[in-house]
Amino acid sequence: MAEPAGHDPGDVKWRGAQQPAGNNSRTPTLAIKSGSSQIEPTALTDSRSAPAIQSDRYGQTTFRIPEEIVQSGNIGRAWRRFVVAGSASVRRIEWLLAALLTGAALGTFVLRPISDFVAWYEHEVAAPSAWAYVWQEVTGSIHGNKPAKTLLYAVVGGLFSLLAAGFYSSVHERNRRIYELTAELGRDLDAIIAAGESEWLEFKSTFRWDLQESRTNRALELVIIKSLAGFLNGRGGTLLIGVDDNGEILGLDADYRTLKKGDRDGFQQALFTAVATSMGGDIAPYLAVLFHRVHEKEVCRVIVEPASRPVYIEHSGAPRLYLRSGAATRELNVKEAIAYQATRWPA
Repeated sequence: MAEPAGHDPGDVKWRGAQQPAGNNSRTPTLAIKSGSSQIEPTALTDSRSAPAIQSDRYGQTTFRIPEEIVQSGNIGRAWRRFVVAGSASVRRIEWLLAALLTGAALGTFVLRPISDFVAWYEHEVAAPSAWAYVWQEVTGSIHGNKPAKTLLYAVVGGLFSLLAAGFYSSVHERNRRIYELTAELGRDLDAIIAAGESEWLEFKSTFRWDLQESRTNRALELVIIKSLAGFLNGRGGTLLIGVDDNGEILGLDADYRTLKKGDRDGFQQALFTAVATSMGGDIAPYLAVLFHRVHEKEVCRVIVEPASRPVYIEHSGAPRLYLRSGAATRELNVKEAIAYQATRWPA
């Protein structure tokens, strides 16, 4: 049985798929307060069945509070690590709206007064002083005087604020991705494999080499594509190619022999070609491909970021949506796909 990740008795995180079986049940019926928000008990379940709970994308999963902690009343510390996942699109809209309103206010009450201050010195304005004139214009704008002028400065301020917010947002997102990728690269591959498959980690023996029939089987590429699509449509994760379901390292030599260029570069090129053909060329930036040499065998490590759009795969003449669920990737039916898409990528 895995030990809790930290020393805090309120810490309820375990690694990978080795979580204690006793932590799979639903939280007792009560509402848990975290800060100023209140989390309903129906949202607090094992993360494998509750995608509303935000967890570490690389194998660290958060589970319910143990019964004894709830009964003791020591709830605050235990749940401080829980973050109920919201919609990234909604948060972005709220952020841009706040920037727009802030910019409009700055344009009206900062840019316009500065312009009025300069105008008093450059033109003959009927006012005893610059400050008196500026105050007269500000109070007049509040009471609706010169609405066109007020609107102009509000629009200018709002546009400048939106540009600044967009620049900051892009830099912040870039830094976040760099941080997460650096954290993932810092993890030891042996430790990752030892944790076993989970919502954030999957093993695949080969890319296109059929171990049972000892031949090249291009149909196996679709299995890899489905796994990547499941991570892309979910919250990301890591795919290891060259490792079987039991964690045994098989290596990539068999796959290399099926390629015209039988090395890492050829393997990566074949992988991205399959991705572009099945899912679109715009998906490549969400994938980071690395190679490791473990026990004299090479393993391909694909780190997957969540996609900004639904990733469908054309299969048997129809588009299909796949999603990582627990330690498996499953296909959503039409009703599930429509509902999930509306939640995951709201218009």
